[in-house]
Amino acid sequence: MTSPATVSIARPAREDFARSQRVVWASLPVSLSEGPGEARLLAVDGRLPDWLDALAAAIRAGLAGALVVRPVAGPSAPDIRAVADAATDAGTTVVVQTAWASNPAVPQLASAAAKQVPGIRLVDSLVQVPGDSAGQWADVLLDHLALLRAMSWPLDAVHFATHGANGYTVSGRQQATAVTMSAVRSTPGQPAVRMAAYGATGEAHLVVPAGDTAAPAAAWIVDQTAETVQPTRYESAARASWRRLYGAAAERSGEPAADLLDLADDAECVAAITKKRGRA
Repeated sequence: MTSPATVSIARPAREDFARSQRVVWASLPVSLSEGPGEARLLAVDGRLPDWLDALAAAIRAGLAGALVVRPVAGPSAPDIRAVADAATDAGTTVVVQTAWASNPAVPQLASAAAKQVPGIRLVDSLVQVPGDSAGQWADVLLDHLALLRAMSWPLDAVHFATHGANGYTVSGRQQATAVTMSAVRSTPGQPAVRMAAYGATGEAHLVVPAGDTAAPAAAWIVDQTAETVQPTRYESAARASWRRLYGAAAERSGEPAADLLDLADDAECVAAITKKRGRA
């Protein structure tokens, strides 16, 4: 980031959300100055159920970009796609920050795995959330699917899905690759997601801590020659997402609403799973 930009918080928003965003802005290597009346970039509190309405209003206001932070499940896939189309028409860059997919270690490992672990045939992942978490499983599943997509393994088909008070299990396929996803309520030191991908000649592993911490993710690849640990990135998903939004909005050269279209696809998958098996 090389020059300041004005930023603001979309309303409505929780007070703790506003505080957390200001902390991130202050931590970046250039001042993101808060200016509600003249903001070019906007933070949208995705933990509120009407986050899509807040985003649509920001797009209509003509802002250069918006960061949707940790969106919860609820808005339908068609509604999300409609807002994505509006963002494209308006030239508004929209970046979606999710719990694990936005960690900077994820695209780094995805790129390395594509080169070093060809022919992946099994992807297995487990999410641990706090035992006292009040969130719905649909919200966790939405973040889980976003991580799979970021690693280039979005679900094409779901063969089995079940969930209850203490967790969920989903199995499906991504082309020729079998995918299993599980989530459990637990009491780990820090909530995290663990993912492993296996091919005939190698495997890739990833452990991403909770999205609200700057603790680094761990990523490594094992092949016929050795175990290779990926470079450690000491940066939170929030900082990485603001960097990405700033760069994309400044360049105006990418797909303005690509994140929203991916989110719509994942929301459609969540709705299909929860409709078939009851409310997550």
